[in-house]
Amino acid sequence: MTEIPSDIRKFLYEHVETLEELEVLLLLGRNPDKTFTKEEAEIELKIPFDAVASAFQTLRKTRLCDLIVGGADDAFQLTRKDPLARAHVAKLVALYDTSRFELLKLLSAAAMDRLSNSMTRAFADAFVLGGKKRGKDG
Repeated sequence: MTEIPSDIRKFLYEHVETLEELEVLLLLGRNPDKTFTKEEAEIELKIPFDAVASAFQTLRKTRLCDLIVGGADDAFQLTRKDPLARAHVAKLVALYDTSRFELLKLLSAAAMDRLSNSMTRAFADAFVLGGKKRGKDG
């Protein structure tokens, strides 16, 4: 069992929320100079088109991939604008090959942590003082 380095833990927690995002990012990381359309990624990864499209959209928002061709045949490539992100993705690819289970556990734990934090905030917001009053009687 390989310990996941802290920089990769942080990178995953901040940039990757779903297994589909991880799989698409790994596809791009294994082929950093190649572009992929959503259809090509769907076929390569055997993941539903909508999940692939959503993963590309999220990875683009987080600046981990670049849109290369616009229009009907959008193509995506691992970002060229952020050398540190590229280095993290390269490490992630290597770790996935040797420590897949640990990475998936970490991804699951991060998802549970985000869910727990979200629920805690929602619960706390229910008790915020000085909020808007409902109707005349409060």
